[in-house]
Amino acid sequence: MIKHKLIDFHIHIFPDHTIDKIISYLENKGGIKAVIKTSSVNTENYFKKKNIISGVNMPIATTIEQVEKINNFIVKQKKIFSFGAIHPDTKDIKKTIDFLKRNNIKGVKLHPEYQNFFVDSKKYFDFYKALIDADLYIMFHAGRDIAFIDYHSSPKQFDNLKQHFPDLKIILAHFGGFKMWQDVEKYIIGKDFLIDTSFILNYYDNEKAKNMIISHDDKNILFGSDLPWQNPVEVYEKLLKFNLDNIIYENIFFKNAMSILK
Repeated sequence: MIKHKLIDFHIHIFPDHTIDKIISYLENKGGIKAVIKTSSVNTENYFKKKNIISGVNMPIATTIEQVEKINNFIVKQKKIFSFGAIHPDTKDIKKTIDFLKRNNIKGVKLHPEYQNFFVDSKKYFDFYKALIDADLYIMFHAGRDIAFIDYHSSPKQFDNLKQHFPDLKIILAHFGGFKMWQDVEKYIIGKDFLIDTSFILNYYDNEKAKNMIISHDDKNILFGSDLPWQNPVEVYEKLLKFNLDNIIYENIFFKNAMSILK
């Protein structure tokens, strides 16, 4: 049972008319089973049942053409927060940014694997500058992905990016670099990166994960499950076993999210 105020800062919801096709495709591609089919209604009901306040949808535009369609969908959500969809090769980035700002969207989601780009490539420096000027957060998928053999991002690349753009508001999913934990400790932990808790506790030594949490600023850690691909209740319960100070839990579970979402 969830006993804290909790916002799941990393979830994925899909439109009703495409959800069966999308979930089936992603299950097959990643070799993983969805916890639930995360339509808007299913997700809202699930959160209510589990005593979770809300979540933050992280949409991924795998093509430039998907951006507008996805953003039109996400701004209609009433009970679930959302970041915006954007593609790093978008030509008219100002149009997308203006739309997101008008609709009070606080950030965008980027996925280097599905969008096929290297995060610290100079090709995207103007893109990042535009996001800084717009004061938008960027949630990156970080590290490896279970659906891909190769990878386009690493903790070292994010560190390079941060050195070029210290004002870039970076959130790194999967604790800063999925299955790149030693490099996470070297390049991410203790530095000015927000990280989320998705996909670490089932894939890394939990005592080492606890030490990384303790070593990072707890105001830079966000609770995230990656629902429908992980059960948020299980992630929450595993984090509680670390027996951290309740102030740290309050920051991770709720306060840090609210400081971003306002």
